[in-house]
Amino acid sequence: MSAGMALQALLGLPLVCATAFALLVALIAPRVPGRTLVRWGAALMLLGQVGALGVSVGQTLLLQRTLAGGGSLQQAGVVIGLIHMGLGVIAVVGLSLLAVGFLRTARAAAGAMPR
Repeated sequence: MSAGMALQALLGLPLVCATAFALLVALIAPRVPGRTLVRWGAALMLLGQVGALGVSVGQTLLLQRTLAGGGSLQQAGVVIGLIHMGLGVIAVVGLSLLAVGFLRTARAAAGAMPR
C-alpha cells in the first residue's frame, strides 16, 4: 500500500468512527418517534463509508486484478468510480433517513413541551 492510500484511509477513518458512534447511540436510545429511521440511516451511512474505505484501501489490488484479467486501465477506473458512486448513494440515503429521524424526534420533543 502506498503512502497516499494510507493517508486516504486515515482521512476517512474519523467519519467512520463518528457514524459508528451515532449508530451506537441510536441503538441504546429510549423509545422515541424517529428512532428506527435514525438506526437505519446510521447503519446505511456506516455501510457506505466502510465500503468506500475498503475500496480505497484495496484499490491497488483491484487495479492489478483488472489489468491481469485483460482489462484496460480505463475500465478499471470506471469500475472503481461506479463502486464509489454506488457506495455514495447508499451513504446519502442513510444521511437522509438519519435527518428525517432526527426531525421526527425533535418535532415530538417540541410537541411535548408546555406552551
